[in-house]
Amino acid sequence: PSNKSIGEILSFTDRIPDLVFGNSSELMNAANKKTLSTAIFSVFPGSRLVVATQAEKGALIRYEEEVFSIPAVTVAKKDIIDETGAGDTYMGTMLALLMPTVGKWRKSDLLDAARTASYASSLVIQSMESRLTPPMTKLVMDYNRNL
Repeated sequence: PSNKSIGEILSFTDRIPDLVFGNSSELMNAANKKTLSTAIFSVFPGSRLVVATQAEKGALIRYEEEVFSIPAVTVAKKDIIDETGAGDTYMGTMLALLMPTVGKWRKSDLLDAARTASYASSLVIQSMESRLTPPMTKLVMDYNRNL
């Protein structure tokens, strides 16, 4: 682990990212904090949206100055086949849903994207796939349309 702060690491640019994704460990390490609830406020303080995935605990999201929690879609332990790709699926799904409206996000859009991403991740961990297959993608898009 580096002893440098995020500010020092990113000092080569004056651009602050609007959107930051990471798992809870990554963001706590980046912020040098012991809890996600404190890290979410101090990591990338100028970013509009910070998303921290927490596996079976769901995600913690900071949008501007507000923080909210999105629960994971519950999957019975007996139905979990492989967790590989769940975090990437979450991030990719949420990004795909948010990119068409960059800069015009509403809280409701973020909540729908996060819930859909949680659903997408739940499908991946119930398969031997590390990403969404075309049939899974159709299920995810149907889920999102029904929110």
